[in-house]
Amino acid sequence: MKKDLSHSSPLVSVVMPAYNSDMYISAAIESIINQTYHNWELIVVNDCSADQTSNIAERFARQNSKIRIAYNKKNLGVACTMNHGIDLAQGKYVARLDADDWSYPDRLEKQVDFLEKHKDIVLLGGSMNICDGSLNKVDERRYATADEEIRKRILYFNQFCSSAIMVRRSTAIAVGGYENYRCASDYDFVLKVGLKGTIANLNDTLVKYRIHKSSITRTNRKMQAQITLEIQKKFAKNYPISLRWRLFHLTSKTVVFLLPMPLLLFTSGKLQAKKQF
Repeated sequence: MKKDLSHSSPLVSVVMPAYNSDMYISAAIESIINQTYHNWELIVVNDCSADQTSNIAERFARQNSKIRIAYNKKNLGVACTMNHGIDLAQGKYVARLDADDWSYPDRLEKQVDFLEKHKDIVLLGGSMNICDGSLNKVDERRYATADEEIRKRILYFNQFCSSAIMVRRSTAIAVGGYENYRCASDYDFVLKVGLKGTIANLNDTLVKYRIHKSSITRTNRKMQAQITLEIQKKFAKNYPISLRWRLFHLTSKTVVFLLPMPLLLFTSGKLQAKKQF
């Protein structure tokens, strides 16, 4: 049964950063339109796309008054693009969905219901299915659900899927939004938000996370690894660390800075497998 709450302003603001996403953005937008929870607005922020992303998004906006399109004056990257969307958001909560990903129909309903019942939680994520370019499942990623366990693991690897998070807008503003890293800004963001209150994941699968040739995670692997190490060091004093973590961090740094790229990709995969304890 669909829920349709009436409020003077949207309860959930879905921010969708978009750059050259014309192959995928229709599916992403439709996945929000088809939510079982109706009290949302969708803010698509176009980061100076050179393809048909703008035309596709505008077509949806003409058909649905809950969809707004915003434009960056120049290409700013995903962090600043997310901040633009947060600035425009009117909702109590901000959910993120990247323009090449897809939300399951009950995603917003489950997250809003949980956050309304747990006032101490400032950020909520969930599991994801990892998919190919056609949204066929190739793998899945499940995360720790409870705050204590998330904090034990989060400096090993990010415990949140960027496209599955929902955050209290007041908290997102309080931490200053996303830092303008070239990549891994989502990791820094959840670590900052975690300093403001309880963080959690639902055990439910909320999104399909699409991997394709132009994905940031595929095209900037070494840069992402370097920035990730920088972010982990930045927050080491704020989250639980152990001798094991210090050895892990030292090993990761050696891998990133000394090994050639093909071997780096192989080794980082091995390390990632070991981190899934």
